[in-house]
Amino acid sequence: MVQGGHALGALPPGRQQVHGVSPQVRALGRYVLEEAEGGPGGGLWVRGLQGLQADGGPGRPHGPALQGDVVQVSQAHPRRHRVKSLRPLNSLRWPRAGLISPLSRGKATSSRVGKSLKKRGRLAKLREELAFVRRNLLVLMLSWVIWSPFSHATTVYEQMYIMALGASVLVLGLMAAASSIALGLARFLGGYLADRYGRKRVLVSMTFVYSSALFLYALAPDWRWILMAAIITNICLLYQPALSAILSDSVPPERRGFGFALASFLPELVSLPAPLLAIYLVSTYGLVLGMRIAYALQAAAGLAAATIRLALKETLRTEVREAPSLRDFLSEYRGALGFASKRLGKFMLISISLNLAMGFTRVAQPFAMSYLGLSLDAWGWLNLLGGIAWLATVLPMGYLVDRLGRRSSLALGLSTTAIAFLLLTLAKDMALTGFWHLACIFLILWMGMYLMHNASSALEADLVPRPLRGRLSAVLSLVADLAIAASSAACGFLYEKAGPASVAAFCALASLAGLLATGTFREPGRRHE
Repeated sequence: MVQGGHALGALPPGRQQVHGVSPQVRALGRYVLEEAEGGPGGGLWVRGLQGLQADGGPGRPHGPALQGDVVQVSQAHPRRHRVKSLRPLNSLRWPRAGLISPLSRGKATSSRVGKSLKKRGRLAKLREELAFVRRNLLVLMLSWVIWSPFSHATTVYEQMYIMALGASVLVLGLMAAASSIALGLARFLGGYLADRYGRKRVLVSMTFVYSSALFLYALAPDWRWILMAAIITNICLLYQPALSAILSDSVPPERRGFGFALASFLPELVSLPAPLLAIYLVSTYGLVLGMRIAYALQAAAGLAAATIRLALKETLRTEVREAPSLRDFLSEYRGALGFASKRLGKFMLISISLNLAMGFTRVAQPFAMSYLGLSLDAWGWLNLLGGIAWLATVLPMGYLVDRLGRRSSLALGLSTTAIAFLLLTLAKDMALTGFWHLACIFLILWMGMYLMHNASSALEADLVPRPLRGRLSAVLSLVADLAIAASSAACGFLYEKAGPASVAAFCALASLAGLLATGTFREPGRRHE
């Protein structure tokens, strides 16, 4: 050990620490290096503890200590501080008057210390993995946790509910198309408002209005009222660019794949029983009344979520005070459109292909129940299986997007969905209409779609600079919404005029087109914060 300096046990009068070392360290002895910053050569050094050495071990009897090592503190010396925390090995058993006794050398104590170190190491690693989770992400996750179970419950039988109120599959597709166009145009305005007046104001106010409008679904006497309610609620969703922007602003670039997956994981976890709630309401009260109750519950939960979102912290500072004008609106979007046309062309081609394939979801329920023969209860249980599969894979898929890369993850997701759509096209011809056959096919389809969505969301955040994020999110969403509007109308038309199998075939071709577009795309060398 290096000699010289002041011994730790002999602090100068009135001093609470020595050169940045924790106040607990006031005696010579053995400690655990609990938290530290990386030092030279991967080792760890400490200001005031030049006599800090690893406690031996194969191949490394002495040298810079590593996190988790047992170290011997001998003498103080004024060196640079690179250790955040030293924990005495027996600090839980022997704290007294701020002093720490040296480690007992008994075998039982050593065993307990070893187990404690492993546990602390796992907890420290978990804390490090989740260190990016802060206020905004927590607030958004809490609002989704409250709202998502009831939102999921209404989606289980939504299309069958609209058809029970008099709509055909073609009308269902056209309604979805009109809703998507309204949503795209609303997002266009929402992106401008999010970048000019801040994310929080737009997000919170429109969440309140959206939730209130959901009561129209519960009271609708026929499908025309549903169409009106859908247009109103989709206009209220002009807050989505603000939501996308505040979420992207609140997650560091290198953790966006995992961060977006985590933001979805907890809401999906509490939403797991949602299909059971839908099955119970429909079985007990019938399809129409059961769905009315579900929509009323969703509206009430949405109002609670809007209240929680009042706690969000604004991520974009702006000094704008004047009222918006058409000239300002067009001027703000001119730069965003120029950026999109020059740098996001290939990404928009991929997005168009993705959303053409997503048109299947607008007629999936009549496809599964009216065409393939699943019962209402069976469809509900299939949705429950889908939720379980999603929970089991969402975080690994988030890691996959970060580790494998956005482009490769997109290609994998598109390949998976194309295979699933081809199987659905041939399901009747290949006698794949049993519950477990269809469960496997739909699970493959949903997993592919989840992976595509995660990868495309992370890639969009990487490509778009923060000052333009609200407006560009709206531009990209408008492109996506127009594509899914066209696909929804086409799927409704094909279902009635060419047969349900043609819908799945059309979406399989769209997935393959997206795969080809992905092959020409190159990921950005620098990811925007």
